[in-house]
Amino acid sequence: MHQDCLLRIIKKLLYGIMSLGKPIVTTEMPECHNYRSAWVAKHHEDFIELLNRALHFPIKKEYFSLMQQEAQENTWIVRAQMIKEALERCYKHHKSV
Repeated sequence: MHQDCLLRIIKKLLYGIMSLGKPIVTTEMPECHNYRSAWVAKHHEDFIELLNRALHFPIKKEYFSLMQQEAQENTWIVRAQMIKEALERCYKHHKSV
């Protein structure tokens, strides 16, 4: 239960950081591997190295565009559309059976 709650919080934090356009540095969490804009540290030294990189990272148009794209793909509107489409598929399947 706590892990599910934590994953939801992590997702919301990631989307918030994406919308700010700041580099994302995180520890090894499976959920973070779903986003190409997140820099995932595998160990302590890697985390420090990535933090230093983020502090001096000039926000490039390509990176900012990637973060914006990943954030836009995960808005409530997009999620609601996905749910609607899944429900429509289920309805069509059950209607034809």
